[in-house]
Amino acid sequence: MTIQWHYRRSELIDEFLGTFITASTNTLTLFAPRRMGKTEFILYDLIPVASDRGFVPVYVSFWEHRNDPVRCLQAGLAQAQKDLKWAQKLRAFEFSPKSFQLAGEGVSASVELPGASALQRPDDNQLVALRSLFNQLLATRKPILLCLDEIQHLATDTAFEPLVYFLRTIIDRHREQLKVVYTGSSRDGLQRLFRRRKAPLFQSSSQVDLPELGASFVQHILAAFAEASGRQVPLSEALGAFRLVKKVPFEFRQIVDIMLRAGVSDIRQVTESYLVESIDTAGYQDAWAAMKPIDQAILMRLLMSGHGLYSDEARAAIADYLGLPLHQVTKHAVQNAVNRMRGVYITRVEHGVWDFEDQQFRDWIADQM
Repeated sequence: MTIQWHYRRSELIDEFLGTFITASTNTLTLFAPRRMGKTEFILYDLIPVASDRGFVPVYVSFWEHRNDPVRCLQAGLAQAQKDLKWAQKLRAFEFSPKSFQLAGEGVSASVELPGASALQRPDDNQLVALRSLFNQLLATRKPILLCLDEIQHLATDTAFEPLVYFLRTIIDRHREQLKVVYTGSSRDGLQRLFRRRKAPLFQSSSQVDLPELGASFVQHILAAFAEASGRQVPLSEALGAFRLVKKVPFEFRQIVDIMLRAGVSDIRQVTESYLVESIDTAGYQDAWAAMKPIDQAILMRLLMSGHGLYSDEARAAIADYLGLPLHQVTKHAVQNAVNRMRGVYITRVEHGVWDFEDQQFRDWIADQM
C-alpha cells in the first residue's frame, strides 16, 4: 500500500470550485511565497477534483521557459488536449468487454517544445495558433479550469505585453466557460501586473492567500513517517520544528525525509542542522556582499520598520547606517535602490508598506546585527 505523504486541502478545493460554480467571478488569484505548497495544491488537489467534477484542467507554469511564455502556454494547452483525448479513449474502454483500469491521477503537465533560450516576443502567428488551441478546448462545451502558475512573470518584460492582452481578451470573452486560477509567489510582481495600464489582466480577480498549515498537517506527516519507519515522533517536538522553519511545508518535508533516510527520530537536532546547512547554501552572504551600500542600508531599515522608506525618519536611519549627512541620501537615491531590489529582495505589501520577499534572508540579516 502506498504511503500518503500528500496533505489534501479539502476546504480550499471547495472554496475555489464553489466560487466558480456559484459566484459571478471567473478568476481567482492564489498568492503564497515560494515553497509554501501552492503549486502542489493546484496539481494534486484542485486539478484532480475539478476533473472529477467535469472540468477540463489546463496547467501552465510560466517558469518552465521563462524567456518564452507562449511556449509555456502552448505546452499546457497541448497537454490538456492530450489528457482529454486519453480520457475519452479510457471511457470507451470502460464500456467494452476488454476494459482495463489505470492507476494514478491524470494531472496536466507541461511538455517540452523546441525553442530558443533568448527572450521571445509573441508574434501574431503564435497568438493565432494559441487561439486555435483554446477554441478546440472550448468546443467541448465543458467548463475549463485554466491554472496559470507564477503569472507575475509576465510583468517582468514589456515584450510579454501582447500575451497579457491576448489572455485578458480570451478570458473576458469566454468568462462563462473559462474559469481561471492565477498563482504568484511575488506579491510585488502580482501588483505590477494588476496595475498594467495597457492590458490589466487582473482587474476583476479576487486574491486568496494560501492558508498557513498547522497542527493537522504536522500530524499527517508524522503518521506517514511512522508508517514508513515504524518510529514515533512526539507531536510537540514536531510542532516546534515546524515553527523553526517558519511553517514552510517544503522545509518540514525535507527534514522528515532526512530523518527517514538517516534512521533517526530526533527532529529537533535534525531541524537545527538543516537550518544551518540551508542558510550556508542559500547564498545570502554572497548576495549581501554584492549589494550596493545603500541597498544594504535600506534592508537594515526594513528590519526596524516596513512603514515608509522615503520619509525623513527613514532617510535619516539610512544615512546613519552609511555614515553620510541626510542631504546626501535623497529620495531619488532611495527610489533607485528600491527599484533594484523590488521583486527580488523586497516587496510592497500595500501603499507605503514594504517587506522582505524571502523571510529567511530577513532572519539571516538580523543574525548579522
